[in-house]
Amino acid sequence: MLPVKHYSCISFLISLFIFSGNLYFTNAFDSETFLEVLAINTTYRLILHKSAHEEPRDVAVSPILRYLFWTVEGQTPMIMRSLLDGTNHTVLASESLSTPSGLTVDYTNNLLLWTDDALNMISLMTADGTNRQIIRYGSRYPSPKGLAIFGNDMLWVDAKLEKLFQASKDPANTAEPEVSVKYAKFNILSFHDSAAESVRLP
Repeated sequence: MLPVKHYSCISFLISLFIFSGNLYFTNAFDSETFLEVLAINTTYRLILHKSAHEEPRDVAVSPILRYLFWTVEGQTPMIMRSLLDGTNHTVLASESLSTPSGLTVDYTNNLLLWTDDALNMISLMTADGTNRQIIRYGSRYPSPKGLAIFGNDMLWVDAKLEKLFQASKDPANTAEPEVSVKYAKFNILSFHDSAAESVRLP
C-alpha cells in the first residue's frame, strides 16, 4: 500500500468503477510505467503492475468477471488481463495489433472491444482472448480512438475526421450505416448499470 502523493508523471486513460470507490489508471515515468488503483477517498493506493519495457495505456474493468484489462503499446503491442488485485497476468492478444486503444467492456455479453487507429480497425473478443472478430475496418475509419458501449450499439470518436460515430456492435451488422456527429475530437465514456456491483480489494 502506498501513501497518496503527487507525482510528476503523465496519466493516461482512467477507468472509474464508482460503486467500489476505486480509480484505475496508468502512470508513465521516464524509466517505468505503472498500472495503479486509488481509492476515491484516498485511503489507499496500490501498484498493480509496473514495467520498464511495456507501456500500459488504456484500462478497462469488469467487476462482474472480476478482471482488469489494459492495452500495451511499444515494440510488442498487447492486450492483457489480470485479477482486480493485479495478480494472474495473462496476454489475451499479441498478434495483428499496432496501436490498441479505446479499450472497453461490453457488460451485457462479457466482451472486450478496442480500436486500433494504425490498422483502421475496431475489434472484439471474449474475456479469455478467444473468438476475436473485426467489427469495423478500412479507410472509412482512419483514426478510431475512444470507444463506448450503449445498449446494442457502440460509439467511437475519430480524431482525423473529428466526428462521433454510432453503429451496431454486432460483427454481423457491418453493412449497417453509421450515424455521425461532426466536431468530436475527444474520448468517450458510458456507464452501464449491470456493472453496478460492489468489489472489494484486499
